[in-house]
Amino acid sequence: MTEKIVFDLVRSKSWEQLIRTVPPEQVVDNMTFVGALKVAYQILIPKTQEKERRKYGFAIADLLFRIRETEMNTSWKHYALLGHLYTVYPEYVDEHYLAYKRAMDLADNPPPRLLIEMARCCQIPGFRRLPTIEALEFAKQAIQGYLFVDGVKLLCEIYAERDEGQQLAHWKDIYDSIKDTNQESHPILPRYIYEEITDADFYGTLASG
Repeated sequence: MTEKIVFDLVRSKSWEQLIRTVPPEQVVDNMTFVGALKVAYQILIPKTQEKERRKYGFAIADLLFRIRETEMNTSWKHYALLGHLYTVYPEYVDEHYLAYKRAMDLADNPPPRLLIEMARCCQIPGFRRLPTIEALEFAKQAIQGYLFVDGVKLLCEIYAERDEGQQLAHWKDIYDSIKDTNQESHPILPRYIYEEITDADFYGTLASG
């Protein structure tokens, strides 16, 4: 019976009723790994001010992080997605840092956007705040092959925070020269996040039954 309720509420995107009537554990138990991530994403994006909705969405993410670790570890992009979700809600500062750190650990050759997001962890408050000297290294690595606008802008912000006027002036000149012509780094969120939730995202044969 629970399986049918989860199926019906998720397929109809009845998020408020799902939150009121179905524990997040049952969503994780009755959906594929990717399906549960899709649900968490759709509940949390766009940013919601509703405390219970935030709590529910991150409960699903936390369960996947803890009890579906094998599937989480199949791609750094899963952790990058969690990092993105935590970024939207600044109260989750430790989770934000840990998700991007795990993505970095799993990525053999971190792409520029991941390096930039990791570097941005120096700008969040909290116990796990990334030192600015490490953030500079990540940001510079991100723009080694191409001067991505978001990478250069971040360097300006970090040097401003460090009160390094000479370096700030140098990178500000570069930023002013590229901001209207160069691209930002390429998005890194997994493609499945942009796909609709389908019958294949559920376990069992509820879709055909």
